[in-house]
Amino acid sequence: MKLRIQNNTLRLRLTRSELARFEETGKITAITEFGAAPSQRLVYVLQSSDDSTNLGARYAHGSITVTMPLALAKQWIQDDQVGIEAEQPLGNNGSLKIIVEKDLTCFTVADEENADTFPRPNEGV
Repeated sequence: MKLRIQNNTLRLRLTRSELARFEETGKITAITEFGAAPSQRLVYVLQSSDDSTNLGARYAHGSITVTMPLALAKQWIQDDQVGIEAEQPLGNNGSLKIIVEKDLTCFTVADEENADTFPRPNEGV
């Protein structure tokens, strides 16, 4: 799972196998380590939940968790829709844009890096 953060935008991209695992378990986790200690890592999680009504994100103790309503997750997994977007209000501080996408084929990387990606819509047409 790829994580991209730019200002108040958080984007997660899942490969085909990650999406299959998300469909099976309802959760996918990735870790970026900055050192040997557990406190020196960033954990990021995508999970589905029957209890949530909106795509949302939270950060606590070195972990980013994005929660997707279960019905929305099921629809997105089965559909050709590439991504889902939401705006999470932050009170007086604006909002956080959350995007969860299927990882599409990249034209500028080696074929083996694209092996588990989704074809671009209208590719080859």
